[in-house]
Amino acid sequence: MDHGSQQPQTPQMPGPFTGYAGPQGPYPGQHPALLRLDEVQREIATLGPQVCSYSGLQSDREYKRLERELTRLLLEVDKVETEGRPELQQARKRAAGEVEGLLRYLEGNATHPSRLAIEELTQEVQNLLNEGVVGPFRQGQAQDAFEISEELVEAVQDVAMRLAQVKTGGSVPLRKARYKALTRVCAVQELLEGRVRTQTLALPLSDDTHEAVQRINQVMAQVSGIYIIHNPAS
Repeated sequence: MDHGSQQPQTPQMPGPFTGYAGPQGPYPGQHPALLRLDEVQREIATLGPQVCSYSGLQSDREYKRLERELTRLLLEVDKVETEGRPELQQARKRAAGEVEGLLRYLEGNATHPSRLAIEELTQEVQNLLNEGVVGPFRQGQAQDAFEISEELVEAVQDVAMRLAQVKTGGSVPLRKARYKALTRVCAVQELLEGRVRTQTLALPLSDDTHEAVQRINQVMAQVSGIYIIHNPAS
């Protein structure tokens, strides 16, 4: 019994975009444009969590990598041919919007006033240590003892308090940046307070950097990525 001709069904492939059959006839699977946009979506799914957890600055290498990858994806989306079809245009527009949103989020957190304030306070601690610890140590002002003033400890404590008051607006990257900076500054503060309690600490006769200086150096190196206190012999 003839039930009439039936239109073949276009198979659906996994992905955020539905299959599309143009006037010329159904494509096997999805339209090539949708296949390419699905590939972009998978890359977005990989980069998205990295962008949302990034807590650094625009000058950092990781920022430049993420920005470069997202810009590349945006260019890939722009290359997709829609053939004037509304369905394809809408899919491309959606993919472009997601990439642009990640770019805005990345830049917004890296240049946010609170993020810049965190960086300024971190640099302030480094300057305090350079003036109160590094300079005197390198100049050999303390031959028999390595003195750390209570004023230096109080200044570092003041920075820690101001760090704790930096507003993050609920932003995960900003909270992460504040937490990392505050944790390390407090660690430096604890080392300095411990040194003040001991009052005096004999310097070694060798050229090796003093142990207390090395410990402060190790903690602050995690903030800036470089050692701020070096072995004089190096």
